[in-house]
Order: sequence, then C-alpha cells, then structure tokens
Amino acid sequence: MVDQERICVLGCGDVFENIAADYSSYHISSDKWEFRAVSSPAEISISAEQLLHGLSPEELKLFIAVDYNALNYARLELYYVAKLKGYRFATLVHHTASCNHSKIGENVWVGPCAYAAPQTVIGSNVMLNAYSRIDQRVEIGSHVWVGAGSSISKATTIGSHTVIGNNVNIGEGLSIGKHCLINKPGSWQTNMPNGSFLESVYTEPARMVGSGYSSTIQD
Repeated sequence: MVDQERICVLGCGDVFENIAADYSSYHISSDKWEFRAVSSPAEISISAEQLLHGLSPEELKLFIAVDYNALNYARLELYYVAKLKGYRFATLVHHTASCNHSKIGENVWVGPCAYAAPQTVIGSNVMLNAYSRIDQRVEIGSHVWVGAGSSISKATTIGSHTVIGNNVNIGEGLSIGKHCLINKPGSWQTNMPNGSFLESVYTEPARMVGSGYSSTIQD
C-alpha cells in the first residue's frame, strides 16, 4: 500500500542524502516528496524558519534528517521548532527493513536492511542506520543514533541523546545512559552511566563531569 500523504524532508548529511537518493523505497508515491537542504548542521538554527516557509502543517508531514552532530541536538533543534509550530512527522521505514510489532515514535528512520524485533520500544527522532539490529525488549530513548551494522542485544536500555557508532555490538541486559557515545567498533558488555564517552583510542570510557551529568540528568 502506498502512502498518499505529502512528505517534506528537511536537513543535511548522510541520512538526508540516503533518503533523497532512494526515496522510491519508502512506499510513498514519487510525486509526494519534497526535499529542502541546509549546507551544514551549523546553519539549522538560522535557517529553520526559512526551511519551514510555505509548508502547511495540515497538508503534509515532515521528516527531519540530520546526522548525530552534537549528540543529536542539531537534529533536535529543527525537530522542536517544527513541533512547536504544529507540524506532524513521518516515520520512514525502508522496504528492506523490518520492524513489525515494535513500538516506534515519530520522526524515526529505519534504514536499509535494519531490523527491530517485536516488543522493542523506540522513542521519537531516532535514526537506525543500514543493517543495524535491535533485539527483543530493547528500549531506546528519544534523539538517538544507531550506526550502520551495529546491534543492541535483548533487554538493553539506551538513554536519550546517545550515539552508537558503526559496527558496535552492545550486549544483553545492559543500561546505557543518556548523552553517551560509543564509537569503538566491537563488542561492549558493560553498563555505562550518563555522559560516558568511548572512542577507539580509549581503553575505558571517559566521563563528562559537572552538575548536568549526574545520575539525575534530564533530557
């Protein structure tokens, strides 16, 4: 079944370019798409009003396609501006992806060959890149990025604004906090508190410190 509602994709970066190059794979008629780009995430704050100009909230849905810059806050900025103006948001599932019987929020991208198992819960404004895998009973907060080829094993929770890089395999039953970055390919089998960062050059996660990164950190 083809969705006949108009979709306007706003943003920049790899997700924007992937959707624009392969829009026919999302069960939406080719004449229902519109794309409006900015040159970089840094321009979003000054271009939001221009991007939305002339778009009717009643006549279409938006999709905000911005990569994980600033722990997904660049994407969040445009998403919130549009949400406060009453716009609705599409969730885009590639025809090769599978997410049956999972609960998925708005403005979520399920990329090519990505998989979300039944009983998964995925918040709003989440990007699941190509060949990512989300197992049963995983809960992913809002404004999260899951890189290409990465997997999250069953019964694990991922906090909001967390970025998981490419080819990262997160173990079963873990708690990964908010505002975390795991950008080291391979297996990760340990809980991570809020504000933890793991890069390829680190042997152990680094931590953001300060009152904003306590155990009670807010979204």
